[in-house]
Amino acid sequence: MTNIIHYLSIILPFSNETAIVFTESGYPQFKNLYKSCFDSSLLGKHEPKLKHLVKDKLCTKRDYIHKILIDLLAYLGIMLLIGKNTLQYGYATGVVSGLVIIFYSIILPNMFLGFATHKIMNLLHFHTPAAHIIVGMCLIAVLIYITQVTEIFFQKYTKNIKFDPETEKNTKT
Repeated sequence: MTNIIHYLSIILPFSNETAIVFTESGYPQFKNLYKSCFDSSLLGKHEPKLKHLVKDKLCTKRDYIHKILIDLLAYLGIMLLIGKNTLQYGYATGVVSGLVIIFYSIILPNMFLGFATHKIMNLLHFHTPAAHIIVGMCLIAVLIYITQVTEIFFQKYTKNIKFDPETEKNTKT
């Protein structure tokens, strides 16, 4: 079971970005997996006039359900990683590994993954749905690798920090 938790804690935090890569690929079967859309309430008082113009950009209940389920998987992975590292190494390692996984699985990809994917595709002159998935998944694999290296580094330097020696007495030191 611990191997399953370990691998899920590595892969699941990136489920959100993986879904976005598949959605953005252009394959019809993935077009609504993690759709980029907004709520019709944002149209304000002009909703009746504008609704027909942006119909395909408005979120449906199905879009919300997809996003919620995928985000739940990502947050479950983050919680598994934090919990695993807290139980194994203590609170300090759990907190630091939580910050690391949030940075590499949420903050950095939200800011740069789409840009980097399109830039690499343009540089390589790949403009197919399959190429989008390959490039996006390769970038996610690099993020996972960097996350693992960073996590090992911080485990090494934070595992001996004990905030509450009594409750952390069974963690690895």
